[in-house]
Amino acid sequence: MRKIYGKSIKLIRKSKGISQVELAQGIMSRSNLSNFENNHYIPTFDKVIQLLTRLNLSTEEFILISDKKVAYYQTLYNELTTSENCRDLNNLIIVDKKIANVKFLSNKYYELYLLSQYVLNLHGLEFTVSVNEIKSYIKPLLFKSDQWFKRELQLYNNFLFLFDYSENQILYNKVIKKLDRKDIPTPSKEYRVHLSLNYGIQLINEECWELANKVLIRGKSDAHKNNLFFQELLIDCLILNQTEQTKYIFDKLIDLGYENKLNIIQWYLK
Repeated sequence: MRKIYGKSIKLIRKSKGISQVELAQGIMSRSNLSNFENNHYIPTFDKVIQLLTRLNLSTEEFILISDKKVAYYQTLYNELTTSENCRDLNNLIIVDKKIANVKFLSNKYYELYLLSQYVLNLHGLEFTVSVNEIKSYIKPLLFKSDQWFKRELQLYNNFLFLFDYSENQILYNKVIKKLDRKDIPTPSKEYRVHLSLNYGIQLINEECWELANKVLIRGKSDAHKNNLFFQELLIDCLILNQTEQTKYIFDKLIDLGYENKLNIIQWYLK
């Protein structure tokens, strides 16, 4: 094992509240574990496997955490969003457990864990952290922020539905005003579109039709500028609100190869 893995073991052990004595018991001496964690000793592979088992981590998870923390975060995020978009409830539970194993590695991982818990809650699955607890963590970060860098922007887009539409009216206008400045980078070219989509959907659910239409038209304009054809058609569906013209748009999506994504649109329109 490479020496860097010892420090990863130490970090994970501390994040899970496990003492050296508890982790080393029956596997190796406490002094050897200490040396391993401080890069002075390389244990045999079977002992590392035993340590990982006690830490409730797979070998794959451990290697990814140790070598590619950023890549592993993105992998987990993609698995979570894909499972949610496809309504794969069984996989949502599996991904949540993976995220729970690494939630103490950083604030970023903990916020991803809150997102996975929020998604479980939305789908009526068993969860540990309540919506109120999630909101009590997220709300101060967003309402007190004046910077709106990548972290804040992603948090808002992911947790927009935590807030009622009057709170979102404040946050949405604040964010759009910031994003209109050319010196503010966005997480991706889709960000403004997704933000307008989410807020527009909430306004539709609240029957605030005039404001919803205004927000969605802004999102459609951003989608058109960035050649985001699928998102543009999705906004058309929301604006048309399941009129006869929606069937034409669905048929157009099928012709263009988006049939596998129609379930996402239909879920939004419910």
